[in-house]
Amino acid sequence: MSINKAIIKGRIGRDLERTNSMVKFSVATDESYKDKDNNKVEKTCWHNVVAFGKLADILEKFFNKGKEILIIGRIENTEKDGKYYSSIVADEFDFVGKSESSEIPS
Repeated sequence: MSINKAIIKGRIGRDLERTNSMVKFSVATDESYKDKDNNKVEKTCWHNVVAFGKLADILEKFFNKGKEILIIGRIENTEKDGKYYSSIVADEFDFVGKSESSEIPS
């Protein structure tokens, strides 16, 4: 059995871009650690996220640049012009921080 699952929580880095039934956007996650000299090092990692169908519609309605979000999905790799790209294909999401879940349509 194989598993392909990605869970990230971070802030949306740019407004969602709509293409037909798909939206794409980036999410920044932060990490901090101490280096060998005990100095605090902060690192930001950017993740490409795509969503399709009804999930894309909901994300586009409720999320924009700067909002915090939790994404659950799977990693998908694509190749274009000899370069390889990784994206997280969103299957689920959740609001983080202030509760807005009562606004989500069923």
